[in-house]
Amino acid sequence: MGMNTSGKVQVHTRDGIRRVEDMGDDNTSVVVEGIPTEILSEIFKLTCASDNPSHSPQMTLSHVNRCWRSIICDMPELWTTIEIRQCDANVLQEVLHRSKGRLLNIDINLSNATSIRATIGTLKILKAEMGRCRSITMVASETTYKLVCGIFGDALSAPHLSSLELTSRHRIEGQECLFPYVTFNPRVLRHVLLDGVSIPLADFSGIETMAIKNLSAHWLPLSLGQNNVLHNITVFNTILTWRTNLVTPRLTDMTLDWQDISTVLVANWNAPALENLTISKASGAVWSSLMFYLTRNPQPAAFMGLKGLKLVNCDAVAMEDHLEVTPFMEAIRSLTSLEFVHTTPGLVLAYLRQCPQACPHLVNIQVDGDTILRPGVGSP
Repeated sequence: MGMNTSGKVQVHTRDGIRRVEDMGDDNTSVVVEGIPTEILSEIFKLTCASDNPSHSPQMTLSHVNRCWRSIICDMPELWTTIEIRQCDANVLQEVLHRSKGRLLNIDINLSNATSIRATIGTLKILKAEMGRCRSITMVASETTYKLVCGIFGDALSAPHLSSLELTSRHRIEGQECLFPYVTFNPRVLRHVLLDGVSIPLADFSGIETMAIKNLSAHWLPLSLGQNNVLHNITVFNTILTWRTNLVTPRLTDMTLDWQDISTVLVANWNAPALENLTISKASGAVWSSLMFYLTRNPQPAAFMGLKGLKLVNCDAVAMEDHLEVTPFMEAIRSLTSLEFVHTTPGLVLAYLRQCPQACPHLVNIQVDGDTILRPGVGSP
C-alpha cells in the first residue's frame, strides 16, 4: 500500500506489507508515551496528506507499534480513497474493513493485470462495495471489462456515486468495451468520462460535466434525456450519429479534441445556450470539412450564441495555405473573445483587419497568453 494524497491508500500486494513490517523493527524504541491520542491523530492526518508516493504512510504508521496501529486503524477517513494497482483481495479487504462503512473513492488500474484469478477476486469485492462508492475511476483492458460484465451482472445499484470515469486500454482499433448496466441516482451523479467504454441504457440526466472519447455515441440522446442539466462536454474522436434529436438546453461549454467539427453540426444536436467552444488539434481535413459545411449552411444554430472561441494546436499551415476563412468568421459573428494557443492566427487577423465590421462584439484576442489589440482598432 502507498499514499499520495489525504486518505489515498495504494493497494499492491502482501510483499509490500512485509517490507513495511521489516521497517518497524527499530521504531518501537521511539519514545511516544505521553502524547495525547488527539495530537497523534492530527499528526497522522498531516503525514498522510503529504504528496509523497514513494512510501506508504497509513501502513507504515500502523506497523510502528500497537498504540499507533490502534489509533490509525480507528481513523476510517484515512482508508476511504483506495488506489488499486495490483490485485490482492486480502489487502483490499483489510483496507475496506478499516474504512468502517464510509463512502469510498475507488481508483483502479488493471490495464497490466496478469493474474485472471486475482483480478476476478478484486472485481468481486468491488461489486460488493458498489453501493457505497462515491467515485470510481477505472482503467482496464478489453479482457478485464469482459470479466467485469460477467461478474457484475445487471442488477447493480450505485446510489451514492457522483463521479464515474471508465477508460479502456489495449483494445482493438475501432472497437469499444461495455460496462454493465448500473442504476445511478441522477440527483447524485454529476461527472462521467467514458473512453472506449459504453454503458447501455444508463441514466445520465443529472450529470453536469461529461467526456466521451473513442466511441460511437448513438446512445447519448436516450441517456441524457430532454431535460438534462449537462453544461460542459468534451468530445474526442467520437461518432455522433443518432436517430432522434439531442437537446442540451444548459450546455454552455464544449471542447472538440481530434474531432471533426462538422460532425457536431450535422448531428441534430440542439445546444441553444452554447457560449464557449474549444477546438483542439484540428487538421487540414477537419477545416476543409467545416468550410464545406458552412458554405452551404452559413449560420448554423450551434454557433448563433457563441461568445468565446479557443483554437489549440490546430493545423495553422492548412488554414493559412488552403482555406478561405470568410465562411467561418461570418458564422461566429457573436464572438466577444478569441484565443489562439500554439496556433498561428495570421489568416484570421488578416480577415479582421480587412473587414473591421466582422465580429462587431469581439474585444478580446489572445495569442499564447498575450492580449493583442483588435485589428482595425490598433496594431496586433
